[in-house]
Amino acid sequence: MLGNNDDMNFANRSEGKASINQLDGTTLNAGSGTINIELGNLGEVGDINLANLTTTGQVLVNANGGNIARASENSIINAGSVLFETNGSGGIGLTDAPLQLNVENLEAISGSGGAFFDVFGRCEYW
Repeated sequence: MLGNNDDMNFANRSEGKASINQLDGTTLNAGSGTINIELGNLGEVGDINLANLTTTGQVLVNANGGNIARASENSIINAGSVLFETNGSGGIGLTDAPLQLNVENLEAISGSGGAFFDVFGRCEYW
């Protein structure tokens, strides 16, 4: 799932910050496939708000300077491995609303906003 992608026609882009918002209570289930959610830099960058993601494969989330947050207190990510990436002032989760994860491998690259997780089960951190 791509937003603000550099390959898009800028003339078709609406004004304002580009965000990706998953509706609370919904689940994106990729089976064993990869879930890739990314904001490009075609225009202003907003945030990525995640509800429920499920795969035995990989979850890759890049907010490109925006924040990565959960849609609600019930949101959870179940995956074999996850990579969260942002930069600048962007953060991953919040101190009072960390991302909830049930994963085997976790890798995170954060901006000055920090990275905050509640991890269930056994997990290797990178």
